[in-house]
Amino acid sequence: MLKRSFIAWTFCIAILNASHAAAQTTIEKIAPEKTVFIAGTKKAQTMIEHLKATGLWSLWQSEQLKSLRADAMKTMATDIEQMLEDLGVEKDTLVAPNGAVGVALFAATDHELGTTNIGFLAMADYGDPASADKTDQLIQAALKRGEEKDNIEFEEKDLAGRTLFSIDISKMTKDEGAADRDLDDGFQGDDEFGDAFPMPATKGPFDHIQTIHYLRDGNSVLLCSELTALTEALDVIDGRAAKGAGPAGFADRPDFQALQGKVGENDAYAIVLTRDLVDILSANDDAGMLEMMVPMVRSVVGKVDGYGLGVRLNGPSAMIEQSFAVYMPGGKAGLTTLIDRPLARTSLPQFASADTLSYSGVSFEFSGLMDVIRTVVNSNPMLQMQVGQELPDIEESLSPMTTALGMQVHVTSSATKPFTDASFKSLLAIDCPKPQQFEDALAALAGPLEARDFLGQRIYSIEPEMLGPMLPEMGMEMESLSIGIGGGFVLLGPTPAVEQGLRATSQAAAGGLAANADFQRAAAALPVRGAAAWGYTDTVNSIEATLAQQRMMLQKEIDQQRAWDPESAAAMEARLKEELALLDKIDFKLLREHIGPSIWRMRATEDGFEGNAYLLSAKDQ
Repeated sequence: MLKRSFIAWTFCIAILNASHAAAQTTIEKIAPEKTVFIAGTKKAQTMIEHLKATGLWSLWQSEQLKSLRADAMKTMATDIEQMLEDLGVEKDTLVAPNGAVGVALFAATDHELGTTNIGFLAMADYGDPASADKTDQLIQAALKRGEEKDNIEFEEKDLAGRTLFSIDISKMTKDEGAADRDLDDGFQGDDEFGDAFPMPATKGPFDHIQTIHYLRDGNSVLLCSELTALTEALDVIDGRAAKGAGPAGFADRPDFQALQGKVGENDAYAIVLTRDLVDILSANDDAGMLEMMVPMVRSVVGKVDGYGLGVRLNGPSAMIEQSFAVYMPGGKAGLTTLIDRPLARTSLPQFASADTLSYSGVSFEFSGLMDVIRTVVNSNPMLQMQVGQELPDIEESLSPMTTALGMQVHVTSSATKPFTDASFKSLLAIDCPKPQQFEDALAALAGPLEARDFLGQRIYSIEPEMLGPMLPEMGMEMESLSIGIGGGFVLLGPTPAVEQGLRATSQAAAGGLAANADFQRAAAALPVRGAAAWGYTDTVNSIEATLAQQRMMLQKEIDQQRAWDPESAAAMEARLKEELALLDKIDFKLLREHIGPSIWRMRATEDGFEGNAYLLSAKDQ
C-alpha cells in the first residue's frame, strides 16, 4: 500500500501543480464520448488570482491562521522535500499551477469480460517548456525509483509520435487487496464478535485498473487508465478525429452542451451526465436491483440527464458565485412536477426570528401529491403487490389533508447562546388556507397525538416516552414533537419551536430576520423573485452552532456509554478530544471578519431546474 501511495502521491502532486494555458486543449475537447463526470478549469492561475481577491484569501493569510497551520505546513513541506530528495530531483522541480487542468471519468468496456467499468483521463497544460520539463522530470524520476526499489514495471513505447509510459500496477493492486482483506477479517477491529461476523472485502471503483498510461504532449501531460481513450485524445489534439467521432463526440453531445450553457463561463466547472452511469453501476449489481429501481426512481423524480455546477470567484456580487442546473429535457415527472411553479410570495414569515440561522422556502403543490403516489405505485409491480390494494384507503385518509394545504413550505433553524440541548430549534411550516379541513383529517388519524388549545390555536403533541420505543435517541434527549395549526400555517417540529412559531404568527412581523442587515445585503445581491425555491444562511453562526451541536451529541453518546463500559467511554472521550483539538482553535470572531452570509435560489424551467448560490464577503471587506 505504501509503494502505491508513494507513486500515486508523486503523480497527483505533479499533475495538480502543472498547468499553463497556451493553445487551449481543455479536458472537454479530449474527453471520451462516454464520459459520466467531467471537471476542469481553463486557467488555474486566473482562478487563483480571483481567489486572492476574496475574503477567503485574506482569512487564509491572517496571522492567526498562519500560526494555526504552521505545524501542519511544516510537516507537509518536510515530507515533500524528502520525497524530492528520494527521487533525486531539484527542489524547484515541483512547479505551481498555472493553466488548464481537467479530469474526466468515463464508461470503459472490458471486452474480455463484457462488463463496463469506470476509467479516467487527466490532463494539465503548462504553456511553457520549462514547467513541462520539470514535471516530466519529476514523473520519470518517480518511475525510475519505483522500478529500482518497489518492483514497479512499466513499458516504454511510441504512441502517435510521443513517448508513452504504460505502468503496470496490478501487483500493487493485489498486494493492497490482500492487506484490505486482512483488515476486513474482523468486525471493525478486535471486538468479541470479530470471528462470528467477518466483514466482506470491499471493492473500490478503480480497483479493476491494471495499467496507467502517461505521456507528455509538448507542454501538456496526460494520464489515462485506457489506452484507447488516450489514443483518441491524441487524435483530437492532432486534428485527426472527425467531428462527432471519438472523444470529439463528447463536446458535441447535446446534454453536455446544454449543461455547459446553463452553468455559463466560470473559473471552474463540474458536470455529471447520467446516460452511461447505469452501465457502470451495473458492473457491481449482481442482484439486478438497478434494473428494477431505475424505472421507479424515474417515476418518483423524472428522468435526469445531467447535473451541472459552475464556480466563479470574486464575482461582481459575491466572493463566491455558483451556478447550478438539473437537466431534464424530457420534462419533469413525479415529485418534480410539484415544484414547477414560482413561489407565490418571497417575503419571510413571522416566525423567521432575529436568531434564525437559516431559512428556506420551497414551492410545492400538495394537491397533486396523491396523483404522484398513485403513479409511482402503479409503475412498480412490487409496490403494486404491497400497497396497491390499500391505495384507495390511503387516498381517502390523505387527500383531505393534502388538498387543505397551500403551495409553500418554509423551513427555519435557529440557535441561542450559551449552547445547550434547548438552544437549537428547527421548524417546518406549510401554508394552510383550509385549517379546519386539515384539522378534521388529522384528528381522524391522530392516534397517540394529544390535542390542546394554544393561544386560540391548536396543537397536537406526542411525548418523549411515546417516542422512545419507536425511535432511537440519536445521542440527544428526546423532545416532545408537535403539529400546530394556526396563523395560516401547519407547523411541525419540537413542541417549543411549534409554540414559538404559533405565537409569532399572531404578532406583527417586526425585528425578525427580515430586518437583519446581512439578510438585506444578501437578498439585494441575489433577488429571489420568480424562484421555485430559495434560502438564506447566516454562514459563520451556522457553522459554529452545527459544530457545537455535533460536539454535544458525541458527548452525550460518551456519557451513555460510560454507564455501560467506563473504559470504552474514556477511550472514546480521548479520541474525541484529539479530533476536536483543531476545531477548538477556530476563532469564529475572525471568521466573521472575512466571511459573510450566503443565499441561493432555484428556478423551474421547461427542461429542469436552474439556480445560483452566493457566498458574500464580510460587510467591511
